[in-house]
Amino acid sequence: NFAKTHTGNIFFQSIIQDTAPRYGESQGKLSKSIIVSAIIDTIRRLSPQGGFVKPAGGQWIEIGNRNAREKVSQALRDQLHSQYRSSARSKRQKKDVVNAKMNDKMEAFVRSNQFVLNRMATLTSTIENHKYA
Repeated sequence: NFAKTHTGNIFFQSIIQDTAPRYGESQGKLSKSIIVSAIIDTIRRLSPQGGFVKPAGGQWIEIGNRNAREKVSQALRDQLHSQYRSSARSKRQKKDVVNAKMNDKMEAFVRSNQFVLNRMATLTSTIENHKYA
C-alpha cells in the first residue's frame, strides 16, 4: 500500500510508537489531549503540506484539526490495544467473540429442532444426488 510506505506515514507511526507509552500512562483527558496536540503540532511543523492530508479530486487536501486529532488519538489507542476497548484490534476481537457465540447458539438451535434437522437432511440428500447425477 502506497500510503503505508510513504515517508510521512512512516514518520507518523514512529512518533506514535515513541509517544504511546507516555499516552498510556497519562491520567485524564487534558493530559492525553496535550500529547495529541503536541504530535499534531510536530507533524504539521515538519510537513510542507500540513501533515494530515487525504486525496480529493486528484489532489491532496488538509483534513483539518478535528480529523487530525481523531487520527492521532485512534493511532495511539491502536498502539495500546491491550489497554483500550476502542482500539481497532479490541473491537475486532470483541466482534469475533460475539460472532462465535452467535454461531454456537444458532447451531444449538438447529440441533434442537427436529423439523430443521429433517429439512437439512432432505436438502443435503437432494444436493448430493444432484451433484453426482
